[in-house]
Amino acid sequence: MTKILAYKTPGLINRRVAIRKNAQGIYEAQIVGPEMDFNTMAGYRKQGPTDSEKLQLALNGKENGEGYTFANLGVSTVLTLQHDNEEYAVAVRRDREDLKDSVAMLVSGYTDLRHLPNPQKAIFEEISEEVLPVTSGGRVSGL
Repeated sequence: MTKILAYKTPGLINRRVAIRKNAQGIYEAQIVGPEMDFNTMAGYRKQGPTDSEKLQLALNGKENGEGYTFANLGVSTVLTLQHDNEEYAVAVRRDREDLKDSVAMLVSGYTDLRHLPNPQKAIFEEISEEVLPVTSGGRVSGL
């Protein structure tokens, strides 16, 4: 039987981030615009994919010099573990309702506003939300 160990209110808040390359060739990020909830952020994503050539020009400052504004930044990480001198990659199962299938994916998620300045914290949060270590006997490890 499934047991809920914790529950988190899905209150993701985000802001758009403008990224451009400065004169020294270093990418700079600036948080812009008002806060937005998950549905607003997802609405930007539904507008369709970005033209990759236009994106490269904008990021390199060759189109208006303003860079490019992203509305839904996220993080992904390759998580590995070692057992009996073997290294394993940890994947997360995603059930895709629209395609009626399941896939194995990297641990990933959108970055909440409070983690925009430090994406590593977003990665740690995603790992804690998506990976539950269990023993061979089915007990949750570390609890």
